Amino acid sequence: MIALLVAVPTLLLIGLLVNYLYYIPQTNKQHIAAGKDALWNNGGYGFEFSSVTTPGFIISMILVVMILVFTAFLIKHSAKRIVIDRETNTAKVASIGFIAAFFDMMGVGSFASGLAMFKAGNVIKDDKMTPGTLNMSFCAPIMMEASFLVGAISVDILTLVVLVVAAVIGSYIGASLVDKFNAQTIKLVMGSALFIAGIVMILTTPQVALIGAAGGANGIVGWKWAVAVPGFLLIGVLMSFGVGSYAPSILLLSLLGMGLIYIAPIMTCTSAFLMPVTSYKFYKDNNYLPKTSLTTMLGAIFGSTIAFLFFYAGLQGSGVMSADGVAYKSIVKWLTIAVMFYSSITMFIQYFQNRKTAGEKAEAMKKRNKRKSLTKVNKQDLTPTINQQYEKTLDRYSNDLDTKSIVEQENIPMDEWVKNPNSEEDLVSDSVDKVLKDIDTSKPNPKRKTKVEKPEEKKKTN
Repeated sequence: MIALLVAVPTLLLIGLLVNYLYYIPQTNKQHIAAGKDALWNNGGYGFEFSSVTTPGFIISMILVVMILVFTAFLIKHSAKRIVIDRETNTAKVASIGFIAAFFDMMGVGSFASGLAMFKAGNVIKDDKMTPGTLNMSFCAPIMMEASFLVGAISVDILTLVVLVVAAVIGSYIGASLVDKFNAQTIKLVMGSALFIAGIVMILTTPQVALIGAAGGANGIVGWKWAVAVPGFLLIGVLMSFGVGSYAPSILLLSLLGMGLIYIAPIMTCTSAFLMPVTSYKFYKDNNYLPKTSLTTMLGAIFGSTIAFLFFYAGLQGSGVMSADGVAYKSIVKWLTIAVMFYSSITMFIQYFQNRKTAGEKAEAMKKRNKRKSLTKVNKQDLTPTINQQYEKTLDRYSNDLDTKSIVEQENIPMDEWVKNPNSEEDLVSDSVDKVLKDIDTSKPNPKRKTKVEKPEEKKKTN
């Protein structure tokens, strides 16, 4: 935690100093040399405030405050819960954060790559904790990326603000729709959409170029607003369903003629202004792993900063790789295509796996032997039959409540389950249903015995 408290402000300071004292002035000189509009009038090394640079600087400083507040909040409120996943491998998890954030700066979403590495490394055992852990882990690093890029790249501020607001509105709309759609249908539709989008993206690459993705514009103009705003509303909705925004943002905006270099701050700012809100919800619900989140975040902030220093300030600032060049476009687009197909194939696999599992459960329900009514059992066989039905009932109730533990904690005798031996109904099952409804599972009684009494013991409990 101390390392995180020191690393976040230190890396922020290094990144911002390099950004405003070196990268942005170098970009201004390159603009002047290429005959483009200058960011400010002189071409010197000193940063100057102008109508182009001031809005980006203001947004960058807002993000800096958000980063510091979020980091302090996360550390403070995770300290007492860090025992939950204290066995987490620090080196492995920090490495995952570093790699995911490094490529996130280049346009490959950290959620997709981070999730893949978490699964491959068996880092998160409970899938319910995965979304919250990802949000907590990459919230600060993505805000850090946005603070660097929004100041460094002269994207049209109106375009940036309008599209970010559209995505935020879309995410709130999506949040209200999530529970109204079948998860299987969503996986199938989104997997298909990403697969088609990947094919379209291939056709726009410099190597194929069958579809003209006019490059270079730093904002949206004219009729393109009618496509861009609804498009980002939809992207915001998709984010609520767990679909990353990077790939569809690159596809949409590149087809609308924006240069890839100008798309980067829009993508990162969209996520940066959404993630603190969603992360707070996961915190309130305790749906995240604290040590895993903090350790991943530590690696990720180094990954984001080093990627910015190497890729933007290093290669582009020195002129080795032009932001408008074929090399840059190729790297970003092909990486994005890889993520699109990976996400699509993953969704298809999950869809068919879930479908297979559902089919197996339905088949098992059909094949399940109906229990024999106790009135049809000979008296001498009554106890073995109750024992047999008891075991079958426990198998039937295999769920998150752990019925066996509940039955043992409540010390429910098996002969008590049969309330009406003259009934033809499935008595054992029905009585367990009633017992489960009467038990407050959130407040187990530790004073109760844990042994399940058998009928022959003839022992009564309160």
